[in-house]
Amino acid sequence: GRTIPNNQLNLSVSLMDLQVPIQDALDAPRLHTDGAEPIQVESRAGEATLKALQQLGHEVTESGGIGGPGHGIVLWADGKHHAGGTDARGEGKVMGG
Repeated sequence: GRTIPNNQLNLSVSLMDLQVPIQDALDAPRLHTDGAEPIQVESRAGEATLKALQQLGHEVTESGGIGGPGHGIVLWADGKHHAGGTDARGEGKVMGG
């Protein structure tokens, strides 16, 4: 759907640039824009985040949820370690082995 590119970008930035653990990255509140205002922001981002975006001049629409669930596995460069995560927005499960 329409939110996949934004969700993938947010997840990738969290994992690679910010070094956020996979589960925390999947659980993070989402935002979405189709390239123009308003910005849709999940309500669980919190009132302070919504107000901060508005103070920066953005038109913000609060949303209960944005997009479908995401799931992922992170493999470390050493090839010996991995971690998995599943999005609380869906019904997925993660199993280790």
